[in-house]
Amino acid sequence: MEIEFQIGNTPVKFQRNWLFGGIRFVTPHETTLLQHPANPLTHFSTRLKQSWKGRIEGQSVVVEKVRPLLLAGLRPQSYKVFVNDQLVAEAHGY
Repeated sequence: MEIEFQIGNTPVKFQRNWLFGGIRFVTPHETTLLQHPANPLTHFSTRLKQSWKGRIEGQSVVVEKVRPLLLAGLRPQSYKVFVNDQLVAEAHGY
């Protein structure tokens, strides 16, 4: 899953590796790891809603993921990206 959005003039990518579970923010100047693939909790979770928080260019960024109830790991998931509590991007997929 990759979601692209802007913070001011800075392009940002939210990337999630569906196979290994690593999650990060990527900007032209830095990469911020939000979830490490070696963490066991990355691969085994019963929660249907997760969120990751970070700061980019001094702005608060929150990504929320909502999984479906039945066969959650096998079905597409919904993602929302908020910058300073304003919705800036949405995506649906793996």
